[in-house]
Amino acid sequence: MAVPPEVHYRPAATDRELLEILDLQRRNQPAALSGEEMAREGYVTLTHSLPLLQQMQGMGPQVVAVADGRVVGYALCLHPGLAGEVPALAPMFRAIRLARGANSEYRVMGQVCLEKEFRGQGHFRRLYGELRNRCSPLPLITEVAGTNRRSLQAHLAIGFDRLTHHIDGGTRWEVLILE
Repeated sequence: MAVPPEVHYRPAATDRELLEILDLQRRNQPAALSGEEMAREGYVTLTHSLPLLQQMQGMGPQVVAVADGRVVGYALCLHPGLAGEVPALAPMFRAIRLARGANSEYRVMGQVCLEKEFRGQGHFRRLYGELRNRCSPLPLITEVAGTNRRSLQAHLAIGFDRLTHHIDGGTRWEVLILE
């Protein structure tokens, strides 16, 4: 039996790693998955660009899980100052302002994803732990589509609580907070 590779968690350091994030992101969007895969494995909903990831990296840590020199997972951090760069998240930011007030300090956990062969091994929890440590003492806020049961259960299992919700495009989005 092969020994699994050692996984390290740290902020992304190069454009190559950001490009690997984008590749993993692309492969885990609904257009690339069957309905059965989405229900079983979860999925990501947003597509970022390299320039946006570079901006995000300049304002907060984009945490990666690296094994054998390649990115096998990531947890993205979005500073609220970049809210205008991701129009799809405008309803979430409105919901956060209503729930916490306009002057609340926090960071948005913009997306988390792992290569399939690294799921179910605690890497999700470790990615969040690394991101939380690097953003501390600010709380992390994220949203999960109500239909993405695997992701919602995983977030609640690591300590996120429901903050509020909103409806966008017919989808109920659960806004979660980790303090």
